[in-house]
Amino acid sequence: MRICFLLIGLMLSVMVNMVNANSLEQLEIQFREHPQQLYQTLLNKTQYPLIINNKQDLQQAAAVTGMSAPELHQNLVTLARLTLETSVASKNKYQQAQTLLNQLDVLAQSNLDQAMVLMLQARYKARRHQEYKTAISEFNEALTKVASESSPHATLFRYIVHEQLSSLNHLIYRPVPALSHLNHFRDIAYQLRNEYFISLAESALGKYYSRNDDKAKSLQHYSEAFRISNRLQYKALQAGTQLSLARTYRDLEQWDDALKYGHDAVATYQGLNRLSYVAQALSAIAITYKGKQEWHKAIDYYLNSEQVNRQLNNEIALGINFHNLGEAYAEIGDIQASLTSLQKANEVFRSRKLNHYLVHNELLFAKVTANENMWSATINHAQEALKLATLQSLDKETLEALEYLAKAYKNTGQLDKAIAVFEQMIVVDDRMESVAQNKDSTSDLTVQKLKFELGLIKNQLDEQAAHKKRNQLRLVGLLITTVLFFLAFVITLKRQRSVARKLTQLESEQQRDPITQVKGYQGLVNKLGAASDSQAQRTLSLVNVRALNNDDLNLGLTESNAKTQQFVDQLEHLLPVSAYIIRPGVIACYFNSRHLPEQILTAIEQALSRVKEQQAIPRFQEQESNQMIALGHVHLPLLDNPDVYVSPQLQIEAVQFALAAASTIGLPKSYISLKTLNFAPAAIFAAPLYLNLNQALSRGIIRAESNHDLDKVNWPKLKVRNESLIESQ
Repeated sequence: MRICFLLIGLMLSVMVNMVNANSLEQLEIQFREHPQQLYQTLLNKTQYPLIINNKQDLQQAAAVTGMSAPELHQNLVTLARLTLETSVASKNKYQQAQTLLNQLDVLAQSNLDQAMVLMLQARYKARRHQEYKTAISEFNEALTKVASESSPHATLFRYIVHEQLSSLNHLIYRPVPALSHLNHFRDIAYQLRNEYFISLAESALGKYYSRNDDKAKSLQHYSEAFRISNRLQYKALQAGTQLSLARTYRDLEQWDDALKYGHDAVATYQGLNRLSYVAQALSAIAITYKGKQEWHKAIDYYLNSEQVNRQLNNEIALGINFHNLGEAYAEIGDIQASLTSLQKANEVFRSRKLNHYLVHNELLFAKVTANENMWSATINHAQEALKLATLQSLDKETLEALEYLAKAYKNTGQLDKAIAVFEQMIVVDDRMESVAQNKDSTSDLTVQKLKFELGLIKNQLDEQAAHKKRNQLRLVGLLITTVLFFLAFVITLKRQRSVARKLTQLESEQQRDPITQVKGYQGLVNKLGAASDSQAQRTLSLVNVRALNNDDLNLGLTESNAKTQQFVDQLEHLLPVSAYIIRPGVIACYFNSRHLPEQILTAIEQALSRVKEQQAIPRFQEQESNQMIALGHVHLPLLDNPDVYVSPQLQIEAVQFALAAASTIGLPKSYISLKTLNFAPAAIFAAPLYLNLNQALSRGIIRAESNHDLDKVNWPKLKVRNESLIESQ
């Protein structure tokens, strides 16, 4: 009997905990969906303001309001959080926040209560005084206090704090801690099994990766957030989804969809009276028009956003808006308005100590003044940007600031300072190259250009020094220097032309097959690389004519090379194609438009029939009488997403995969054509490619077409020694 009572008590305790957990989660959802209404409700319910100096005062106030002391305490905590929300409008809310903080500090006894006070104090310092680093330290201290607690209340508390920490770290440009806290934010959401919290966390991660130009991961998290939010009937969550969609389509340059969802977000947020988010949605629309180069429309929406932010007295958002307006005014040629807006942005960022925003504003200031030949102002702003970028270890921004500074010094005749800046630029550029995994050829060209310009400026300084030392022979010295420069120029010009001719010759030889001297594998790689940024529909195929595989042995290199050249000429005559020899009997065909595999097979047969027979080698006719042709075929680009890059080598390897499969059919003419479905992940076109393509085919991400039964195809397999590699795929 005693055991039964214990079990019943345990079940009741579990049920009470579940009810409390659900109640807390619903309160948090209401906090995010209807903050203004919840604020007014709690003011009325608690009959605030209250005089609370100790625990007895809390119990007396609870009795007056008809609540229990823990319930009143929780309501005061929620009320304090609401006073620190931008979406809550109240004339004296910061005074209320300070009073509530003092009262809650007196009442705090448990670790969770003390952690809650620390969180509210940190939030107050960040919102009221922009003391972001101090706030981050106190947020982390609050997390430490509840690290060992596992109650639903403590878990939800950690969810809230990780979200705040991620936002603050992003604000001071610390992307690594920001991502770490976002991952904790998401993990706790799944631990709570609350779809509303999960959708928020997935959307926050999507926004993070979008800011960091990782569109593949951004879309992955956004799509999960959209899927979940569509099942839930929460207006604020749906509005957030609409705003995220607007930003996503803007990044994908799908302007019409971006504008549609942007206007939908504005309308929804206006209906909810969430003015701070209305301003964000208006800015998103403005940035969309910026992407379309419609600067006057962008300015209109920036001004609308500015009006809302002024109403909210949101100075940081105003500063960002001034920065954007400065850029837009410069683009339409209204330089005075641009400089005025940039100066306002500078004042906001300096007063709030937002150095990450300030460095970009100073760079834009330097750019605008440099375009207007305002060299003194350019030097001032470039120097300030350089100091801020160096302080924050921002190499890209440092290099940009140095470029403006060098340009200004050069145009004002301060050549010695220009030399020093050029030398700094070379050091920064070299450092950036050592960090990058893949060297960019444009960076090499930039370094060479900088070194060349540095040499010219040093020669000019040497000329000036010699000119000062030889005042009596000024004219003679100038003539000698001019002659020397002319001779150096002529010698350099001849050397450059010689090097250019050799480079052209080497590039041409590199693109040809070393045996047949016909365009080969490297030529195809260069062709595909030159068209890597194009989204036009193209075709790449790889054909294997079995009868030609051993021509180099059966005919000898001389006859085989002549026959290969003749076959390529016939093929390029029949089709608008660029043909490349991969190896004997294997030819790559590249088209600048879409071509079907049946068309290519027909042309190949016609080209073979026109090739002159080699009378000196009777066996050749016997081989052609029973020739088999296999064709691998794809349309380019392999993925519809223009932001995903697939290397030429992997494009060729994908066609090799199709050819290998077509060769197993064993019939006279066979082809395999691969087509990637929409929204296929970029990971399928990564090494090991054959393994990834096999898995993509089995999951239906890639569709295969053939002129024969696909069941007869023996798809190429990749044998991997390390099984963990397979599991990771």
